Amino acid sequence: MTMEENFEDIVRKYYNRFREPFMRKLTRQYPSMRLDTAEDLYQEAFLAVQDNIHRGKVRPNTDWNAYILAIGLNMASKEQRHEGITDSFGIVYDRNMEGDNSGLGRKVEDIIKEMPEEEVSLCNNPEVLSRLGNELAHTPDPCGKIIRLFYYTDATMEDIAEETGLKNAQTAKAKKSQCMSDLINRVTAALRRAGFDVTPKKRNRNGKN
Repeated sequence: MTMEENFEDIVRKYYNRFREPFMRKLTRQYPSMRLDTAEDLYQEAFLAVQDNIHRGKVRPNTDWNAYILAIGLNMASKEQRHEGITDSFGIVYDRNMEGDNSGLGRKVEDIIKEMPEEEVSLCNNPEVLSRLGNELAHTPDPCGKIIRLFYYTDATMEDIAEETGLKNAQTAKAKKSQCMSDLINRVTAALRRAGFDVTPKKRNRNGKN
């Protein structure tokens, strides 16, 4: 987002462009969700964007696709929990994602699990998940693109290297680790500013608290 770009610009540029992939993502994530409910959530996500802009909570150079998707999926998760329905892991990102060479689904918990134990224990807190999604949506490229490819799609490290202009899969893997370390540090700082206790716990010689 440029500083002169306003909400009307965003709607004009992106509303129709993002609608179909947004609806597809929600209905795949929540198969029982009605299309009209997904449509309502899409509209509500844009209203939330408008509110965040007016409150000065949106950073320059925001990835609008990731930002709107994160808002919408968090809204969907809350709505489905209210209706007594959950997906297989209870929060935002796609279950059909692969890791380095494994075929296992990559989930938001995979990000949480890479964080210190203090943040992992907070992973069921909606505000924590919201802050994680916000930091992820505002991660600049190339890190933002690397993380999105890794957690949002079935891209291999070879694919990521090609997409981001890195030398090879090993370089992409190292860069992804660096990017995740930065993301985790920013999430930790955000949680600390919000009043969460993320102070590392002292451990005994057996590694226990």
